[in-house]
Amino acid sequence: MSYECIVYKILIASPSDVSQEREELKNLIFNWNMINSTHYKIMFSPVMWEANVTPELGGRPQEIINEQIVNDCDILIGVFWTRLGTPTGVEESGTIEEINQFISSDKKTMIYFSNTPIVPSSIDSLQYEKLTNFKNYLYEQGVVDNFSSISEFKSKINNHLTLVAQNLSNTFENNIQTKFENNFDNNHYILKELKKNFNSFKIDWITEKDSGTYTIDDGKYILEQIQSELTYFLGKINIELPNKEELIKVITELKRIQNHQVYLGGSKSFNAFWVNGDKIISILTNQINQINL
Repeated sequence: MSYECIVYKILIASPSDVSQEREELKNLIFNWNMINSTHYKIMFSPVMWEANVTPELGGRPQEIINEQIVNDCDILIGVFWTRLGTPTGVEESGTIEEINQFISSDKKTMIYFSNTPIVPSSIDSLQYEKLTNFKNYLYEQGVVDNFSSISEFKSKINNHLTLVAQNLSNTFENNIQTKFENNFDNNHYILKELKKNFNSFKIDWITEKDSGTYTIDDGKYILEQIQSELTYFLGKINIELPNKEELIKVITELKRIQNHQVYLGGSKSFNAFWVNGDKIISILTNQINQINL
């Protein structure tokens, strides 16, 4: 059975020494969606430069990557092991530039450091020193996490994605509730305006009818204004009204009365216009009074 979901793009950001973690992370996100998206009405879409960036010239490489994928992502998951990455001309590495861009945009940024054992001789000492400095800096800026194996990494990511989904789902529900409350207030305002304007038009109608006029032009204009006000109300109100069909019938009748013709010497037809107008205004008064929000 089909269902609706909100899709959040997750940018997978990392240097080149955690290729296995990147692949595992992508697959884990897909698996999380299959198991959890129906419940949370949320899906996560993994975004990676190697899969989502197309060739393009005319700009700084990381700037092009930012334009193509980074700017549109909602969440960043960054993974580090022994390297910080290659300088971009702006930051120490592309991953750092992406992280800083997310932080400055107040987007959710989740950083993980691998403690997986490695042969010391294979480590680039300069890269490792830069990474250590960056890691110490992040410890002062917020909460980061560590893992010692791929299985631990997968377990943590799975749990953390669920926590993120719960928070996003609660935020969405709160927004819906706020929107409902705002709509509730808005509906009351629209109904209040309808009643106020309709009462004003009724006074105009009675005044015009009792003025001894020999034309129905102004009467038609008043009915046109009532029709317009009622049509506006039905178009703006965003809840189902039990008497909506009756109100639509009133609009149809208002249009019909506006086509009423009075010919020379047609006093009977003249009087019929005001009588029929009185009837439809009486019906509409009852219908409007039945609307309870």
